[in-house]
This record gives sequence, C-alpha cells and structure tokens, in this order.
Amino acid sequence: QSSINCMLRDSNGFMWFGTQDGLNLYDGIRFRVFQNLPGDTASLSNNYILSLCEDEEGFIWAGTMTGGLNRFDKHNEKFCIFLHSDKKNSISENSVWTVLSDRKGNIWSGTSKGLNCLNKFTGKFTCYQHSDDDPESIITDMVVSLYKDRLGRLWVGTVEGLCLLN
Repeated sequence: QSSINCMLRDSNGFMWFGTQDGLNLYDGIRFRVFQNLPGDTASLSNNYILSLCEDEEGFIWAGTMTGGLNRFDKHNEKFCIFLHSDKKNSISENSVWTVLSDRKGNIWSGTSKGLNCLNKFTGKFTCYQHSDDDPESIITDMVVSLYKDRLGRLWVGTVEGLCLLN
C-alpha cells in the first residue's frame, strides 16, 4: 500500500509504517504486513492505520480508522484491541487520530470525541472532553496530534487550537 499515514522507528531500530491497508514492518531486509483477519480476534482490528507509537515495554500501539486502539505484542505477534463501548471507562470513539505513550505508563489517544488516557495497569480509560461550563476544559473534542516535551508536559493539538494539559 503506497499511502503512508504514519511512521515509527522502534527501540530495536525497525521501521513501522501505518497505511490504508495494514501495519507494515521493515526489518532492514524485508517487509511484513499485518492486517485484519476476519474471525481472528488477535489480528489487527482495522487495516486503515492513522497513528503509531511504542511504549516503554516495547508494545506498538496503532490508532485506526473506526477500529479503535490496537496494542501489538512483538513477541507473540498478537493484537489486543480497545474499542468504544457503552460501558464506563472505554475509549470515547473508535477513530484514533493520534497516540502517545508517556513516562508514567499511560497511553494517550486523540479521537473525534476527546482526549483519552489509558491506564495500562487497570485497563480503564479517562476521557477529557470539551464542556461549555468549564473554561479549563479542552477547547474542542477533535484531537489530532499529541506531543510530550522534555518536562513531561502533554501538548494537545486540536482542530481549534493548541492545549496544554494541566
């Protein structure tokens, strides 16, 4: 697939490419493609990859278009999928535009319905959304980019401006 939406160089030096038709791994010699396999719940949830990051444990996190957040375990080559549900503490929406791992072991994801923080120890999400009643809330729910600076602060890029998580 020639449309590359995101790229990542992992801690082993391998290159990962998120495309509109799967997650591609280049090990310096050959490409491997990971895709959704219907009926296989340990495969990628959706082939349209929007964002990538690696956490401190070496897991690859892929944000997808309508397929939620996927965690890839490089050792067993299986995916764990986090989807929105009506249950409390799930991700706010299934299109994940941006994903970032912080120093505290949290996985941050930006969706069309807010900023989400996954606590990897509890498996629960906290969602930050805009509230007209709260001037300190995020400026809008459409989060498209995330950045952590040298001080560990989280910068949140939205379609209506930049926010600094306090």
